[in-house]
Amino acid sequence: MQYSEKPLNRPGSRSHILRRKPEQSSQVGSSLTTADTTLLQSTRYFAVAPKGFEDLTAKELEAIGAKNIEPAMSGVYFEGDREVLYRANYNLRTASRILMAVREFSAKSEIMFYDQLKRMRWEELISPD
Repeated sequence: MQYSEKPLNRPGSRSHILRRKPEQSSQVGSSLTTADTTLLQSTRYFAVAPKGFEDLTAKELEAIGAKNIEPAMSGVYFEGDREVLYRANYNLRTASRILMAVREFSAKSEIMFYDQLKRMRWEELISPD
C-alpha cells in the first residue's frame, strides 16, 4: 500500500490527512528507499506526553491499533506500521509529538556520542530529493 500526505487546512494544525493511493503493480514498494521500507514494517515509536498523562496516552494508542504499548516517564513506547504512525500523529490529543529511534547506542562522553552519530548512514534516512 502506498499513501500520500495532505496537510490539514486548520490554523495551528500539525497533522496530515492520510490517503491511500491505488496500487499500480503487484510489487508495491519496489521503488522505495530503505527508510521507506523501514516505515512500512512494524516500528517502535515514542509518543511524548506530559507527566501524568502517560496512561491516558496509552489508552488513546490502544484505540488506534498500536501494539506493545508501554507507558514510560513523559511518554509511551508503542509499535505499529506507517498507518498506526499516521493515526497517532492525527488522533492523539495527549501527545505533543511522535519520535522514532533511528539508532540506539550508549555513549559515556560527548566525543563518543558524536563519534556514533558520524558512523550513521544518514543518506539512508535523509535524501536531498
